[in-house]
Parts: sequence; structure tokens; C-alpha cells
Amino acid sequence: MPQDPYEFSKSADIAIDDGFQAKYALWTAAWNTYSGAAWYLVIGNNALDVFTDSTYVGMAGEVGSVSVATYGWKLRDFAATVEIFCERTARAMTAWQLKTHAALTQGYLAKQQAYQSQLDEAAAAAGVVISGRNPMWNARIVANELRKQCLTLLTAQQFDAFGALETSAEGYPQPNLTRSEQQMPYVRFFEQAFEWEHLVSFFYPYFWGWKPAWSHRMLLDDVDTEFADFLRAGAGRVVFPVRPGFEAAVVHYLETGEIWNGGPAPDISSSLYVPIVKEIQEATGAPGDEVPVGDPWLVRLPTTLAKLRADDALPAWTKVGEDWQPAN
Repeated sequence: MPQDPYEFSKSADIAIDDGFQAKYALWTAAWNTYSGAAWYLVIGNNALDVFTDSTYVGMAGEVGSVSVATYGWKLRDFAATVEIFCERTARAMTAWQLKTHAALTQGYLAKQQAYQSQLDEAAAAAGVVISGRNPMWNARIVANELRKQCLTLLTAQQFDAFGALETSAEGYPQPNLTRSEQQMPYVRFFEQAFEWEHLVSFFYPYFWGWKPAWSHRMLLDDVDTEFADFLRAGAGRVVFPVRPGFEAAVVHYLETGEIWNGGPAPDISSSLYVPIVKEIQEATGAPGDEVPVGDPWLVRLPTTLAKLRADDALPAWTKVGEDWQPAN
């Protein structure tokens, strides 16, 4: 059927850049018509009456391109324009975010590396300054001080009588042999009777100490936090074990105030000392004065061992030359 000379139609595609999708469309038109004219415009999935519909329409998120078509009749002359407004797609936004983040991260790392290099150069130029003392050395100081205080409490003395050095006629230091002979057994006993390497301590706050020193002690500090706790402590609790084998000797000292240099445990008429010594002897398996009463008897006890012999006889072995051979 031939087309009416007053009827027309036209279609085209509007390209959309990659990574974008259609958001809305804005169209404008101008015309001059005959009586009974009609004009329609199709943008994507929107069918519009040019004479009556709004010039602003929403789109369906088209990508790649948007199809536009128009048709009408009895139009003397006319013109129309269509603008497609787009937004970035979610995938394109994610890709842009990742790319931007990578660029920012790379730039930050480069700046940080440059800053650290300058910082290292400045530190090297200024020299390395290490504050505080070696923590291992601090721990040894704490252990020795606690050890000294424990010995003071155990021995009821302040170490004033110790020191076996003297000065020779020429002014050189030398040991005093008599005092060394007197002091060394005492030193040896207290150094060997306890396992000082296993000393355990816990420090209490400054207010348990001498009150006039509170304001000073509470502010003491050190880069070594454990050593700082020791400096600020007003009191402390210390536990140190007796070395195995020295139990009776330590009990003897606590009872008599005299060191025990070996031999059988002395017979001391003490309500505490004797039972403890006996307990130590029993715990270490020392023979007692037990006297068997009555005839001996056999006792059978259950076992988890597997029985490998058909009878109840125990295996017997016979030595043949340098080897042992089973006899049954």
C-alpha cells in the first residue's frame, strides 16, 4: 500500500559510551501542521505524543545505544532533537574505584618510602641513641637484689661481717685466708641450698613502702616496664625453692641457726624438726625400722599387659657362650 504523501517515519540509534547507561532523555520539537496532524516519538521503550507528552522521560538503563524513531502525518514542516543523559554503570564504577585505589595506594607507598628513607638518613646522621638499660641486665639486678633481701631475712644479718679481702704491704688487694676459710662454708651453703635461678617474685604498690618516699617512688619510671615495677614497688613477695637433697639441711638451719655441712641428720629434740626430717626420708624412699609380722602371702593384681604364653610360667633364659637363649 503506497504511503500517504503527508505521512512520514524515521528511525536511528544514539550511541552510548562504554561503561555508561541511559538515565533519562530530554527532547524538544518544533512543527507547522495541517489540520488533523499527529506526531509520535519513540525513545527507547518510551512512546510519546509530541503534541501532548512531557519532554522529559526516564530511561531503562540501556547500554551500547538507544533506538529513536518518529512517525506522523499532515506535518507541513518539523524538527526534533533528543538528548540522552547517562550515568556510570555499577561495573564501571567498581573498576574505576579499584583503579583509583591502586593509584592512590601506589602513590602513598612511594611517598611513605621516600619519607622513611629521609627519616633513616636523618637518624643515621644524628647517630643511634638507645635509652635505658638492657632488660636482661635489669632482670639480673632485680634477681640479685631480691636474693640479697631474702638472705638478710633468713640469716638476720646485713652482710656487715662479710668481705675477705685485705690490702698487702705493697697496697695490692689480696684474700684474707682466715676470714675466707670462715666465710666460704656459709656462702657455699646458702648459694647451693636454694635454687635461686627459679626465684619467683611479685611486686606490690608503692604505698606499702616508706611513706616519706611515696611522692618520689610513685613517679619512678623506666623504658623496661618490669624494671619500673621493681623501682616503684613498696613491698614484694618472693618464692624460692629448696634444692632437692638440701631439705634436711635447710630445716636444721631454721631450727638451730647453724649450717649443716653433711653427715647424718642431727638428733634435735624439736617438735617440728624431727617430723619434717622423717617425712623427707619417707618421701625419698629411705629405709625404715619396719618389722614384718606373720607369714608372707601372694597378691594378684590386674594388669593391662597382654599374655603371650599359654601357661603361667615366667620365661627363663640360659646363657650359651656370650648369648642368652630361651630355656622354655
